[in-house]
Amino acid sequence: GGALDNLGLSYEEFNSSSYPQSPAYLEWLKQHLVAGDRIIWFIMCAGDSHDCYGIENATYDHVEPVFGIYSNNLSAPVMPDDVLVHGSDYAPDGDANAGYFRRFDSLVDTTEMDGNCSRAIPVWTKNEAYPCVENVHTFGFALTGLTQ
Repeated sequence: GGALDNLGLSYEEFNSSSYPQSPAYLEWLKQHLVAGDRIIWFIMCAGDSHDCYGIENATYDHVEPVFGIYSNNLSAPVMPDDVLVHGSDYAPDGDANAGYFRRFDSLVDTTEMDGNCSRAIPVWTKNEAYPCVENVHTFGFALTGLTQ
């Protein structure tokens, strides 16, 4: 959280001692998105190594913002058809940058990416559009406000 502290942002880091972490992570995502918080998530991209600088259990390749949610029941636990909105380095709609829309039931995969992300295009500028959250180890920060 050093960069977030230096920017004067208050935040909650995802932290779970239960494994796999992905079920708790999806609940944490929904809770914060419903509250109006923005998320910084650490995700895997098809064709990348899923080994962030050799850091133990850091099975992510890319960092993206998550900034919206659509749900038929915002007060319920995660539902398969809940949808989040995330960005990448390459907006699908140019300057409008409305984001990418993903159902919660399509987000989790293993580092082999042979499940939900098996259709992701393993090419730079394309793989960020369809990232996955690693099943066992997940990472994220919810931006909850300003410290000033």
